[in-house]
Amino acid sequence: MTPWFTDQEVGWAGAIVGTSVGMLGGLYGCLCGLLIPKVKARRLIEFVGWTGASIGGVALMFGFIALAKGQPFGVWWIGLNTGIVTAPLFTVFNLWLIPKLYAQAEARKLDAAQIRAS
Repeated sequence: MTPWFTDQEVGWAGAIVGTSVGMLGGLYGCLCGLLIPKVKARRLIEFVGWTGASIGGVALMFGFIALAKGQPFGVWWIGLNTGIVTAPLFTVFNLWLIPKLYAQAEARKLDAAQIRAS
């Protein structure tokens, strides 16, 4: 079977995918750190998180398909590596951590309002 990509293309793809996913993770972290304590932009944060999880899922499917088709290591490893790290991470954050952090921030906001009122 002929490889889908040359070694040079695999290198470029790995650099571009890794950088893009890393930047998305950085954006996600910045948004969470800045907006969750203020209890703002919950939908935006969830959208960015589900976008990251979706990218991870697509990368995972690509990696498994490439592995099943007998592609060289460099071709399928980009998809599997990206998907195995990205999909569960963003999914766990969106399903468990983000709602918990918003609940804590809302409770702090209500407590502060009660203290000011008394």
